[in-house]
Amino acid sequence: RQIVDRYVDAWHRGDVDSIVTMLTQDAVLSMPPRPEWFSGAASVRAFLAAWPLAQPGRSRLAATRANGQLAFGHYRLDEATGRYVAHSLDVITLRGARIAGVTAFYLPGSFAPFGLSSALEPSPR
Repeated sequence: RQIVDRYVDAWHRGDVDSIVTMLTQDAVLSMPPRPEWFSGAASVRAFLAAWPLAQPGRSRLAATRANGQLAFGHYRLDEATGRYVAHSLDVITLRGARIAGVTAFYLPGSFAPFGLSSALEPSPR
């Protein structure tokens, strides 16, 4: 539970450095079927800082499980509606208390089997 809370909090704040401290040095981030993947904490950090966390507040995560592993429904902000819409299912591979892998599956139409809604309302300020 502590890993979930720390990861979600850091993600929502756009705190790349806090996320990187949760990774193993050889952590891998992949996004099948996209050919790009990032290997090593420094490479993952560069990707997170350049794209998904470059603008804090544009993503939201909701914890779930997939194949017995920790996973998150990843939602991206829809500027037109102000809602967060389903984007990907991020499956986390743990090694001890650290994150050794993140596999982001682009499954926006398949969140229901994971107990996730297709959209989230914006958080009240």
